Amino acid sequence: MKKIGVYLAAKPFIGGSYQYNLSIIKALSSLNEENYKIRAFYHDESWTTLLPDHFFKILTKKPSFLYRGLSKFYRLIDRTSQGLRRFDFIFNPMARLINKSDCDLVIFPSQDVMAYATSIKSITTIHDLMHRYEGHFEEYQNGVKVKRDKHYSMICKYSEGILVDSNIGKTHVIESYHVDSNKIFTLPFVPPDYLLNSKEIDIFSLFNLPDKFIFYPAQFWAHKNHSTLIKAIKMLKDRDININLILVGSKKNNYNNVISEISEYCLEDNVKILGYVSNDEIYSLYKNAIAMTFVSLIGPTNIPPMEAMLCGCPLICSNAYAMPDQTGNAAILFDPLDVSGLATAIERIWTNESLRSELILNGYDKIKEYNQNDFNTNLENFICKLI
Repeated sequence: MKKIGVYLAAKPFIGGSYQYNLSIIKALSSLNEENYKIRAFYHDESWTTLLPDHFFKILTKKPSFLYRGLSKFYRLIDRTSQGLRRFDFIFNPMARLINKSDCDLVIFPSQDVMAYATSIKSITTIHDLMHRYEGHFEEYQNGVKVKRDKHYSMICKYSEGILVDSNIGKTHVIESYHVDSNKIFTLPFVPPDYLLNSKEIDIFSLFNLPDKFIFYPAQFWAHKNHSTLIKAIKMLKDRDININLILVGSKKNNYNNVISEISEYCLEDNVKILGYVSNDEIYSLYKNAIAMTFVSLIGPTNIPPMEAMLCGCPLICSNAYAMPDQTGNAAILFDPLDVSGLATAIERIWTNESLRSELILNGYDKIKEYNQNDFNTNLENFICKLI
């Protein structure tokens, strides 16, 4: 009987990390109960109702204020972060529980510090290393790049296995931290489950939307590249092609700069920002958009293009990193720094219904490559290799 642990650090119901945690949970729940016992470790009580009944659930409080202070102190005086690994178990109740468990292997899906704060055999996900490859962005400044480098170096040193989303992701880990390639396992993302359980609603009445619009679901980080998209909308407007753009995302990070640029180009009538939207609302936006424009500058791969393909939404996608492989012929690809190229792609898809139909069909075919059953099988194979 193999005993597998999973540490759920992601906050339930929020973001791509949460969706990835759900994919890992589904994979573990598919394992034969006669051969595997699953232990789930978590701090947020909301996970309790989201976990299968046969999982052994271990809920404990977050580390104390004293622990957090000592942890910060150790990291300040110890440049290798060894202080955290040596002393975490003393102050961190979750680390003690994981270390004392009888797990043969613990999975850390959220690239959390617990991956090296504990001493048990582990497999840890590294979603991206963009702080090294796109370190010029504001979100990686003020010591963030150095901190992340230290963090991922420790993950690579103390994890028996590393999960990545793509071959480019694997190359990045090898280049950055000199990790043995046999230690790295490629496990592509799968589309979030919530889309399969969502229902279409009347978003036109709910948000007073125009009949025809393009859609970009992304938080307002600089690397999400809203600026290029807004400039492309402006370029088209100057050619008397009025495009309606719908954005979603919290009003933080680079949001104020996006608003300023919309105002600078007099696009207030063309661009509508909805803020946070529910699962049914985002599903309905995908279902009714002329296209989803994914203009991000970073990767290696991303979940929104998969969501678009699953929902039958024509896709215009950045060619950054591994996204051409991720989307195949299901997207119009463009250089995310090329405003004119993006404007041309938008005009093509805005005016050509047959092109939209072709992309939808190609998307339905491509998304079949990313299914939960393959994800489950591959994860079990990786587990068996490690234990």
